[in-house]
Amino acid sequence: AKFEYQTSLFKCVQDLLSCLTIALPFIVITIRAQPYNFECNFGSMAMTNEFGVNIPQTCFQSIGHRRCFYTFAPKCVKNTSYAIPLLYDIHDQGSCPVVFAQQSGWFEKASRECFIVVWPTGNNQESISDFPCWQVPGGLVFSGDQETQPCCCRKHGYFLAPEDTNDIEFLRQIAVRVVRDLTINDGINIDTKRIYMTGHGNGCTMA
Repeated sequence: AKFEYQTSLFKCVQDLLSCLTIALPFIVITIRAQPYNFECNFGSMAMTNEFGVNIPQTCFQSIGHRRCFYTFAPKCVKNTSYAIPLLYDIHDQGSCPVVFAQQSGWFEKASRECFIVVWPTGNNQESISDFPCWQVPGGLVFSGDQETQPCCCRKHGYFLAPEDTNDIEFLRQIAVRVVRDLTINDGINIDTKRIYMTGHGNGCTMA
């Protein structure tokens, strides 16, 4: 019985690998055929032009650097009787908001479910980093005595220190500005107890 079980298991694995081998070319073709525009654009109209609705860019000085983010508030948020959640959608290393927003699906989800999305821009100044990135502080202890290291912005091949960019403070300042500005200018009530973060790669780590 043991031999029959092992034989059946081996046959099952063989069939699975065979299916993967057959399906893989089609999967690759499907991924490559996705109609995304992978050219990064950090301009003020990048998101508005891409999605055809008003998604303004806000820029301000944060820890001595000019930092920017985009805000999407669907029309439905002005007609609700409840406080609106706020979601951060954070791009990966080497990417940008307009590229990531085409892939993440949060623009479409926010339009349907009626919540606000912000797309922060990572460190994209050449004087700071070799590529757009988020500098995640280390210091998390795991496995008893192991500690995570700062990651992932580099200049001339060397990792930056967290204080060089202070991305955590930048993200905090975004929430303060969005809550303040949308409340004062548009009368939108944001639920400060429902502020969420999501992202991909380096952006996921930052979240």
